[in-house]
Formats: sequence, C-alpha cells, structure tokens
Amino acid sequence: MPKTASELNKVHIPCLSHIANNILKEWVLTDPILSSICGISSIIAKYMKKSTFAAQNVKKKIYLYVPTRFYSYLEMIRSIRNASTEIASFCESCENVQFKEAFEDFELKTVEIESIITLMTPFEEAFTILAGSEYTTADLALYFIWSLKLEIESIRTDSKKSEVCRLLASTFYSIADKRLFSTQESSRYWLVSAFLNPAMQKFLAEDLDCELQETLVKEELEVILKDKNDYPSKRPSMPVSSAATKRQRCFQRTKAVFQNREKPQPQATSSATTEFLRYKDQIQVLEEAMEDFNVLLFWKNNESSFPLLSKLARKFLCIPATSIGCERTFSMAGQLVNKRRNRLSPS
Repeated sequence: MPKTASELNKVHIPCLSHIANNILKEWVLTDPILSSICGISSIIAKYMKKSTFAAQNVKKKIYLYVPTRFYSYLEMIRSIRNASTEIASFCESCENVQFKEAFEDFELKTVEIESIITLMTPFEEAFTILAGSEYTTADLALYFIWSLKLEIESIRTDSKKSEVCRLLASTFYSIADKRLFSTQESSRYWLVSAFLNPAMQKFLAEDLDCELQETLVKEELEVILKDKNDYPSKRPSMPVSSAATKRQRCFQRTKAVFQNREKPQPQATSSATTEFLRYKDQIQVLEEAMEDFNVLLFWKNNESSFPLLSKLARKFLCIPATSIGCERTFSMAGQLVNKRRNRLSPS
C-alpha cells in the first residue's frame, strides 16, 4: 500500500486495525503462555465446530479464530470459557482423546485465561469503535491509543494483579509501544484531527504535545490558504449513528483511566491567527460531554465562524482510522454480486 500511494503521489496513512493485527500476531508468536492457550483453544474450537454430537450437547456458541479479525483470538478463548460447564459435561461422553486433553489443559490455565481476557478486552472495544463507518474516527484515534496505553500500563504495575497477568501485560505493552504508541502518538493526522474535535481537544489537552499540535495545525492552515481549489460549502448531513450508544458506553468506561494520570506542566504556545485563537477560546467554554458531542454537526453550524478551520475539518475528519469499513463494504459486495448473481440491476 505505501508503494502504491507513492506511485500515485499520495500520502499513505497507516490503518490502525492492521497495526493492531500485527501487535496481536507478534504477541501470540513470542509469548509462550498466550501461544499455548491459543493452540489449546483452537483444538477445542475446531472440534466443536466439526462435531455434530458436540453441537447437540453444547448450546452456547463457540467462535473460531479468523486471521482477518485480530481480536477473534479473544472471542475464541472467551466463548470456550463461557461454555466450559457444558463442554465439561460433554467431555464425559466424548471419545476424542486430543479434544479431551486440550480441554483438561484449558481448565488448568484459569489464571492465564482470565489475564488474557482482561488485556484483550480493552483492545477489542477500542478497535470496534475505530472501525465504525457511520461517524468520524480520525478524531477518536489518539483517545483510544492513549486509553489503551494507560490501561495496559496500570495492569502491569498493579500489585493486586497476578504475577502471570503482569508478565503478560509487560510483554503486550513492549510490543504495542514499539508498533503503536511510539509511532502513532505524534501522527500529524491524529493530532490535527483531535484538535478539530473541540470536545476531544478539551478532554485531552493535558496529555497532548500542544506545541507540536499547534505547529501542525498552522502548517495545514497555510496549505488551505494557498490551495486554490475551493472546498464545497455544503455537504449532506450525517445520519445519527446506530452505534452511538455503544460509543457512549465505551467512553464512559475508558474515561476512568485518564483520571489518575500525571499532569504535565503547561507549555507555552506560539502566536496564532485570529480564527485559531477564537476556536481555542470556544474549546475552553464548551460544556458538552465528549461522548455526546457531534463533531460533524458542530462544523456544520460553525462553518461561517471558522471558514478556514472548517475546510481543514473536511480534509482531516474524512480520514478513517482503520480500513475495516472499506473492507467490510467490499466483502458485502462480494456476497451480493458473485458468479451466480452477476446480472443484478441497481433496482
């Protein structure tokens, strides 16, 4: 993808879900505890999927790992844990030795399994929200990157957690820091996009590198001023997302991890344009909660007040944090139009 973007003279923006997929792949391959549990879980899940007798005796759904869905490891392990009572009962009449031995090993690793579920659940929540296609996601990227960083950090330093959990968290953190935290925290696209969401900017102000962020925003404003291509003044309104409630629940849970963070000393800011300063003043008086804030509606209502920044908002807030929405659309199209249904009309 970077090579294609370069050939087309375009900028390549990394897909956060692909980064997350690589993090979990590396974690599974390098951590012996996680690798062992994933292997055992795969044996159990594959047998449960193939066996008609198992399906008749175990009513709870068992998920199998899917390579294209990075948190399906979590779904597989969690589904087996949730159905463990039914599976244990089924094992009494099952004659498959490999399956029975795998489930016995699974039951002996309760502490490790609960630790993996604890670590993977925030990851699943964050990237489920960032994979949304009915709302902007570029402005949410930094929030969820930092919420993950703070949650994993708190787990690995929590003396109340088991030693196994802290060890898994340390391995997970080192991989995530190398691939995600250190590379994406200073991303131009996520920093500028967060600035263009007033509610998000206000909430993250103490954690942001404000000097770097303001420099990037001013550079982009200069580009807008020099750009002779006028942006359309009107865009179709965005319907209210059906995922709004899910986002609210996720925000309510993850906001708590920011409360005990260390607050950095305020940094001096450079001079800015009148519009830039007026926008910053409006951020300070904003009272609407972050999880209830509609950033698209804000820019629609304030386009005349902030003409340059509204153009910047159109440029940056259309960036998807992940490519899952696009891939989902292609997948749906492939299911609708195939070799047996290749003459479908638009109607």
